[in-house]
Amino acid sequence: MQRRANADGDRGIGGLARVAADSSGHPSPTDSLPQRLPMTYLSRRIKLSDASIRRLEPPAPGQREVVYWDATEPGFGIRLRRPTERARINASFILQRDLHGKAVKVTIGRYGPWTVDQARKRARELKVEMDRGENPNERQRRERTQARRAEQQGLTLADAVTLHLENMVAKNRSPVSIGHMENETEKYLADQMPRPLLDLDGQACRDVHKRLTKAHGIYIANRVLRHVRAAWNTAARVHDHVPERNPTKAVVFHQEHERDNPIAWDELPAWWAAVLAMRNPVLRDLQLFYLFTGLRRNDGKSVRWEHLDFDAGTVHRPNPKGGKAKAFTVPVCSYVLDLLRRRREDNRLLFGDDGGFVFPSRNRKGETTCVRDGREQRYDKKGKKLPSLPSPHRLRHTFATAGHEAYLRELDLMILMNHSRPKVRGNVTRGYVHPSLDHLRCCAEKVATFLLEKAGAEATIHNLYARSSVG
Repeated sequence: MQRRANADGDRGIGGLARVAADSSGHPSPTDSLPQRLPMTYLSRRIKLSDASIRRLEPPAPGQREVVYWDATEPGFGIRLRRPTERARINASFILQRDLHGKAVKVTIGRYGPWTVDQARKRARELKVEMDRGENPNERQRRERTQARRAEQQGLTLADAVTLHLENMVAKNRSPVSIGHMENETEKYLADQMPRPLLDLDGQACRDVHKRLTKAHGIYIANRVLRHVRAAWNTAARVHDHVPERNPTKAVVFHQEHERDNPIAWDELPAWWAAVLAMRNPVLRDLQLFYLFTGLRRNDGKSVRWEHLDFDAGTVHRPNPKGGKAKAFTVPVCSYVLDLLRRRREDNRLLFGDDGGFVFPSRNRKGETTCVRDGREQRYDKKGKKLPSLPSPHRLRHTFATAGHEAYLRELDLMILMNHSRPKVRGNVTRGYVHPSLDHLRCCAEKVATFLLEKAGAEATIHNLYARSSVG
């Protein structure tokens, strides 16, 4: 029998020799274990010690676990568990005791990090707790729940928004997009930002959307709730306790109608006259620059002189919508080049030092920056506000419509406007087409000619600005 037990040990694990090392990385007391006890000597109740544990029989094939009880401390034992046939054996100290007529088994800790003496002492402490009628397992569950709840309560909507803004910065998103989210959440969600994120359920989102709709209109309400949706999704990817289901799914977003229709061609002459009558020449030129380039608001107003190449007749935008990865350079028409030359001379007269900005302004501190808004607010004799000029985005629509009606190819217009190329299934050739600057410059000239004709401004342009060739 002795020889048979030793033979079994040769193909076993040498006791618990493969129990994991302790958490410090040092070999656990189960390393380099001697042969197991003979089958005739082995029993389910032994005096637990490092030496006896090293010689314990592992679970038999097909058996997931086996428990050995301590002969000196009733209810205290060690459990050997093999989760799967090829898995390593886990050894954990346990305590089993009757509580309210039912056997309750409590796990104390893993053998290795816990010594036999430490585990035996802890078992005695748990017995005292159970003698008072308390279930250690239920207490541990309560503690875990409280800890998880404390973590959840600590994560607020403001934290989620900050997390999403940090991701936007890391992905080089447009500063305008980042600024919009930061400013609008602070302005319209000031009462919600300190709120625990998980308290923000579907009904709460519906209430916020309804309140914003009533106070600020459908577009603000929709946009702010989209900010909340984005912040929640980012938090759910980072924090496991945040559910993937977004509470903004309960919101019925308003149907939005196109607000930036192009200027009608029969209204363009009146727009042209209103722009030329502007008292601020910087804002006047910025309006014309928007119309003839189709640039977005921030891309147009923030142009610096180093972004312009008069010899090549191009403008470069280093950080447009979508971030630096979307930087682009496009040619501009000769009318815009003449306008920019005139603007450079006027800046010297008006500002002396324009700070490198093509369209400069001075803030309240006297510092030179780019203009904040390209439109000029005017009043009648009674002090009543007059209708303001169309937004830069509406001028962008006007540029795109002019390009379409001037028979530009769709791809050429997309490049001039820095629109992403749509992926067309089966159309591999489109990805190989890269129009030259000379070709795109001709496209820009076509759009300019079309707009000048529709504005009835061809004679005016010759009077105000001398037309010139590139360079």
